Amino acid sequence: MRFTLGGKTAKAELEGWVDADWGGCHDTRRSTTGHIFMLGGSAIVWTSRRQATVASSTVEAEYVAVSEAAREAVWLKGLLDELGVTPKEPTPLWCDNQGAIRLARNPGTHRRTKHIAIRWHLIRELIEDGVVRLGYVPTASQVADIFTKALLPAPHRSLRASLGLVLDGEDADLEGEC
Repeated sequence: MRFTLGGKTAKAELEGWVDADWGGCHDTRRSTTGHIFMLGGSAIVWTSRRQATVASSTVEAEYVAVSEAAREAVWLKGLLDELGVTPKEPTPLWCDNQGAIRLARNPGTHRRTKHIAIRWHLIRELIEDGVVRLGYVPTASQVADIFTKALLPAPHRSLRASLGLVLDGEDADLEGEC
């Protein structure tokens, strides 16, 4: 079995997808964060790890994940700048939780979210400064899902292909499935 990893886009655009599985660990009830960054359609950085604290809602779990991914975007933009590839536009971060997106875009404190640690509010500054742009992606198109939960074979193959990771001989079968 041989896998091939590669992008389909010649443009050197940095783009990220981020997701969280709220309370997915049955022992600790901690959420799993997953994010992936692609450059020119090729996966360059990805992670899947358990969050350090227990989130009290799906919005909080997704917000923590978005904040962690935004930190990664800042680091990647710095690296790309050192390599002479300076992205001029904010890096898009695609999230499938509209509550987390609203919370990141709204600088006010809400009664239900007051408990969220200040350290996670970095995302608000990064959006305001034009470093990242948070956008919505439907759950069915959330590429980072592959890093946060077990999937059925067909969605797993489709998301794996979206990452540019294709099993030899399988790419023809996936045309139009992504």
